[in-house]
Amino acid sequence: MATTDNFNEMLKEYMPHELLVESMKKRNYFWNKVSKKEDWKKGTYYVPFEGGEYSSLSMGALTASNDVANGTFVKGQITTQPELWGTMKFDEKDLDRHESLEKSFLALVPEKVDQFVRRMQERVSIMLLGDGSIAKLTSDGLNGSCVVDHPERFTIGEKIEVDDDNSSVQLCYVTAINMSTKTLTVKDARSSGSAVNLTAYTTAQNAKIYLPGGQAAGFSGLKAQLLSAANGGGSTLYGQTKTTYPYLQSQQFDGSVITAANILEKLFDFYYETMNLGKGNPTEILMSMNNFKNAVKGEQVNRQYVSTDKKAGYGYRSVTLLGNEGEMTLTGIRDMADSEIYVLDWEGFHFVGDKFFDRKRHLDGNEYFLERATTGYSYLTDIKFYGDLAVYRPSHQGVIYGISY
Repeated sequence: MATTDNFNEMLKEYMPHELLVESMKKRNYFWNKVSKKEDWKKGTYYVPFEGGEYSSLSMGALTASNDVANGTFVKGQITTQPELWGTMKFDEKDLDRHESLEKSFLALVPEKVDQFVRRMQERVSIMLLGDGSIAKLTSDGLNGSCVVDHPERFTIGEKIEVDDDNSSVQLCYVTAINMSTKTLTVKDARSSGSAVNLTAYTTAQNAKIYLPGGQAAGFSGLKAQLLSAANGGGSTLYGQTKTTYPYLQSQQFDGSVITAANILEKLFDFYYETMNLGKGNPTEILMSMNNFKNAVKGEQVNRQYVSTDKKAGYGYRSVTLLGNEGEMTLTGIRDMADSEIYVLDWEGFHFVGDKFFDRKRHLDGNEYFLERATTGYSYLTDIKFYGDLAVYRPSHQGVIYGISY
């Protein structure tokens, strides 16, 4: 029996080349665009808004004193602060072989922590732009496997939560990923486990995959905040009924009329309707890469549109179009589903919280926790995220829902 070493023969002691890790794409476009406010120290977070403006106007005479309408001011509130935790484990035997524990943590660990934080940022973005899930099943579950729409979002050994509109939550581990068939192999343990039967989880029941605990205690995503209850969102926002106040109602458009051929024309229509009805200043349309691809195809075959600016980066593509209808910016990102498109006024959003992707520091000053077993010592490093997304100006935003071409 020997103590555990996770990197094993890939250590520099056995191989002169540096450890090769696939470069992770920065799928955090949404996180990087939204402003942050780290002043929410737990408790209740208040979101005051104007429910009704001063509105007493009269032609030819003053408004009678007893007929003057007061402005209506409402104190909305967020009562629960979601928490996301990420944990990394390093075996001491690996770190010892890097000459010294101190040198290992100074050189090796920060690099791996930064990579891990990027994965956390990706997951936050996916959850906020959708319904809180990481992926959905595209065919009925099987005994020991499931087919998903985004297999690239998962990694070997990851613990996941499968749920739908009917069955109970099923926890399991990803033990293999077939990218060509988009199939995850799932077991009840990371190693030497048994197949988990997912046959009860069907597409008819909207079977989806979440982070552990993500279904019950997830973030407040754009879909739930902007859509009405009738269109798949929540009936309240900040504890107030959406239908009572226009301020809480985003501009919503039925996406069933969208096709690959007419998507660009429809986006111009919805963009300006959002601007007119919402009284805001939307500057960008956020969509999936598939929708972006078809919109750009429309620009290329239609001579009335001109590309005035193009941008690209890890995980996103962006183009600004000028047409007879005016100018608008389209951005495609990998974090989004095909079923929704958002018309956004970026001034209407804040991430509010206390700690954003912050390493847990213990009272002794260490950023790791020592764990002892017969197989050796291990060091656990925790990353914490306390906060949520607050849409301060819901009425300034637009959402196209139910896209299914």
